[in-house]
Amino acid sequence: TSRAPLSAEVDGRDFHFVSEDRMRKDERNGELIELLYLNDDLYGLTIGGVKDVIRQGQHCMLDVVYDRAIRLLKSANINPIVIFVKPSSPDQIIDWSGGQLSEEEAQIEFNKIQRDEKMFGDLITHVISNAHSFEDVLQQILDIVFGRKRNGLKCLEKARGYAVWIESEEQETSKEEITFPCPKCGQTRHPVPLDADDMQHSSWIR
Repeated sequence: TSRAPLSAEVDGRDFHFVSEDRMRKDERNGELIELLYLNDDLYGLTIGGVKDVIRQGQHCMLDVVYDRAIRLLKSANINPIVIFVKPSSPDQIIDWSGGQLSEEEAQIEFNKIQRDEKMFGDLITHVISNAHSFEDVLQQILDIVFGRKRNGLKCLEKARGYAVWIESEEQETSKEEITFPCPKCGQTRHPVPLDADDMQHSSWIR
């Protein structure tokens, strides 16, 4: 961020505090996934920062505003799982919010979601549309992220004890349902339809 640190903030922990010129330069060099203005200050997310999180064996979960962010990740050889939460109607948004949103607010949000679906359409890898509550949405996201609903991937156990989800190398086109057991626990976690479209996700660590 280009803003000054607050009293309790630590450079490198809370944010990397840099000049606006530095952030503009990083943007020109394609090193920023997104760059946003907030209260006259710049905030950005770097590709290097995402890679640092992955190297530590962690999931890097992003809430991006524009499709350009995902395209930049792909150009940096990071193939993200893109989860799109799609309510069926404004009424469902009201239900998910626990009644905290008005009908007008829910309609505005629903219209925005429809626009986002068009923007991100070709990048979306998973859609959540059948959730009954916010908690259900969260659970389905966790199921996807932690491999309980993963398509086209198999689990490999690494020496450090965490699992890496990598792109399957099989070139078969059969729709036969098969399973890949986890080498660590031996449990079958995810049926995989062998289809070229299902082989696009890679390099996710937990």
